Amino acid sequence: MGHPGRAALTNWNDYDDFINKYKPDPFNKSIYEFALLIKKAFGQNKYRMGHIADFGPFQRAFNIRGFTNFLLDHRKNPEKVKMLLKRETDWHVEAMKACYKYRLDPHGFWIVDDLGEQTCPFFSPKVFEEFIQKVQMRI
Repeated sequence: MGHPGRAALTNWNDYDDFINKYKPDPFNKSIYEFALLIKKAFGQNKYRMGHIADFGPFQRAFNIRGFTNFLLDHRKNPEKVKMLLKRETDWHVEAMKACYKYRLDPHGFWIVDDLGEQTCPFFSPKVFEEFIQKVQMRI
C-alpha cells in the first residue's frame, strides 16, 4: 500500500526545531478521559487493552523521518536513528505509566509497529538487534 503522507523531518539539521514544535505530553489527562468513560460504561471486570498511540516507536519514527530516509539512516545516521527511537519509546513508556496514573488499569497494551513487508523484514537480524530489540525490550 505504500507509506502515505510526507515526512515532517526531512533534514536532521531541523531535529531540534521539530522536537520543540512536536512534543506531545503523555501525562495530559484529557487524552485519557474518553477511555475512562468507556471503562466506567462497560464495567470494571472487563479485560482492558491500552491502545495508547496510532503506531509503535519504529513506525512513528519512520513516519516522522520518511520511510526511505529512515531505512537509509540506519547506516548513514545510526546515532540519530537511535535518538529518534529513544524519543518515541520514552513517549510510549510514559503513556503506559499515565494509563495507570489515571486509573485506566489496562491488562496489557496494543502497540502496532510495522517491521516488515509481506514476505520479509525490513532489515537483517543484526540491524534488528542493534536498533529495534532495545526498543521492544524497554516497552
